[in-house]
Amino acid sequence: MMMRFSTSSRVLAAVLASSLTVAGVASCAAFPAGPAAVAEADTASVTVSPRFDGFAVQSTDVAPFEPWHVTKLELALFTVVGSTETAVKTAAGADVVVTRTSGYTAPVTFNHLRYGNTYRIRATAYRTINSAYQPISTTDSSSYVDVVVTADTASLNQTHALKVKLIDRGLSAQFGGPEAALNAAPAQAGEPRTAPAIAHNEEDNQYLVVWEDARSSGDIYGQRLQANGTRIGSEFLIAEGIAAQDQPAVTYSAAQDCYFVVWRDNRVVGFTGIYGQKVTRTRVEGTSDLSGSNLPLGGGLLGACRNPAVAAGKSGTMPFVVAWKDGLTGAIDLQPLNAAGSPLGALSRYPDWDTIDSPALAQDPASGSFLLAYTEQDTSSQAVVGRFVASNVSNVGTRYAMGTSSASKSGVAVAASPQASTFLVAWREGSGSGATIRACLLKDGGTPAAGPITSVSVGAVSPGAPAVAFNRTTGEFLITWIAQQGGPFRVHAQRLSATGAPIGGNFALSFSGTFDTRPAVAYNPVSNQAFAVWQAAGANTADLAGRLLDYFARPLLAGEVTPP
Repeated sequence: MMMRFSTSSRVLAAVLASSLTVAGVASCAAFPAGPAAVAEADTASVTVSPRFDGFAVQSTDVAPFEPWHVTKLELALFTVVGSTETAVKTAAGADVVVTRTSGYTAPVTFNHLRYGNTYRIRATAYRTINSAYQPISTTDSSSYVDVVVTADTASLNQTHALKVKLIDRGLSAQFGGPEAALNAAPAQAGEPRTAPAIAHNEEDNQYLVVWEDARSSGDIYGQRLQANGTRIGSEFLIAEGIAAQDQPAVTYSAAQDCYFVVWRDNRVVGFTGIYGQKVTRTRVEGTSDLSGSNLPLGGGLLGACRNPAVAAGKSGTMPFVVAWKDGLTGAIDLQPLNAAGSPLGALSRYPDWDTIDSPALAQDPASGSFLLAYTEQDTSSQAVVGRFVASNVSNVGTRYAMGTSSASKSGVAVAASPQASTFLVAWREGSGSGATIRACLLKDGGTPAAGPITSVSVGAVSPGAPAVAFNRTTGEFLITWIAQQGGPFRVHAQRLSATGAPIGGNFALSFSGTFDTRPAVAYNPVSNQAFAVWQAAGANTADLAGRLLDYFARPLLAGEVTPP
């Protein structure tokens, strides 16, 4: 932003005419004479006219703030001696700060300045988030100008240029530096925390993170987080047994006012089951975080069941649907649940062959229908398959194959856009350093119509483990995954528009671990933010880390132009 000074404007003359004094300097009746014509005290003036002037680039991978993001502009007046700034005060003792919430480029005049001083006019631009103002301009010399007022009358009504630059932050961490540990204490050697999953509760604007925990035989734990990532209370036990509980997934149901967690469970010797547990929406001191007890949802012999997925249903009578791979039958099992979290009606199995796996499930809140996506392999090719499921899970739509090729497919993830009645499906294709993360849009209802398949991990080495979230404020998707960056593996992300097109380039989210993996991500519509969590290499063993992401910029809608 450029600010230009003009002698013709006196916008703030009335405001500042009440005798400004500078902190630490007495109001003088006389000033020493100089070699040029001497002015009386408090007769200098300076006028500024804001003009936006580029951005302070912090990353080439994300979009900067633009002038239309600004919702408030402050111009503050200081005196400067050496490196010390001192706020200029009015006669009433208030700081001289001019605030505007519109008309940012209109001229502003500071009158009644004193010769013999060096003044600094500093501009700060703000945007609004959660009804609060957040600064989005730099604080260095690119955002202020210094003006020297001498006894020469030519210096008493000055014009100058003031650069004010908006910062470049499309997505950035909001707590704990670039990333932060999720747990109060680090995991101990031999007791890793792994495989996190996350869901957001809009009513309280909170998150629930669940994970595998190896402090005993292998349990499922949970931790509530405030919207800014601050822990709420202590981590709590969700499931334990004589053998491992693992592969957790979680969703939130506004209809049932609770979270629902599912996992693979080996508590019965020789039997692998899928279990579920309701978790209360809000933590109440002195009461359990759990609602009811662990519930068996299905299972099989010889370690058969694996990779559970869960989605919240639209109906209050069928608030949850769970899918998993049944290795004994070769099918993907789909089970609706009632309000108590128990199986509701018969289990659906399809199709029944061993070459399908990695189920992912999401519901379109607008239509109530689900998309079940999974990998499929035959003798010559592999594909990712999507099937639309009716809101009451009564019937399954036509099989629709995406990305059919000889390359292997794994790690399916899916998110729904109720605004466009589409689902975005993401997966890993290929193996090793030649793998890539791909994504495809499927249209909800009737015969599926897919959009183009997009490669979202451009330039990434050995990417894998994708996760997807939908931003209903901007209508865009966010995909996270892991990829090798030099030696270490890092968590990366890519924004996609409502049509599946990349927004900017992909960018790294994690920087400190040696092997970060298994990311999960949830969107927060209250704050227009997302929270990404992942399994990181801790000081002793695998641990959990996370990063809060803030959508500072939004993609343009069809036919929209950049606001002035």
